[in-house]
Amino acid sequence: MWNYIAPVRDMQFVINELFEAPADWRSLDKTFDVIFDAAGASSFALARPHLSSTGYYVNTLPTPGMFLFSKFTALYAHQHSVPFMLKTDAALLQELAHLAATGVLRPRIARSIELEGVAEAQRDMQEGKVHGKVCVRVAG
Repeated sequence: MWNYIAPVRDMQFVINELFEAPADWRSLDKTFDVIFDAAGASSFALARPHLSSTGYYVNTLPTPGMFLFSKFTALYAHQHSVPFMLKTDAALLQELAHLAATGVLRPRIARSIELEGVAEAQRDMQEGKVHGKVCVRVAG
């Protein structure tokens, strides 16, 4: 189990359960104080039944509509939708490279494919069959 503290709007949350895909937590008959959708694979509407009465849904790949919707939910609901964007810069990318080089950050590679297999891999990802990254080998 991982313990990671994620700051959200001047609050800190300790993550004590990690799921590979939205289907993993959606199938459970329980609620969560925070659903941190790091892959942007779900939505507030799908997460809402699984949030505690004052729970937060945090999405890391927000759309412009999500920002507007989050303002609306802040006015009329006890549950919250939080669009979250991270601006990358050279220092952050260098830190990520260092973490990868030292083995602290390890990407999960689901499979490596040839360019011809991209369409099938895309379908598998959309259907939630891929847990990790798909690497495409390009001959050159």
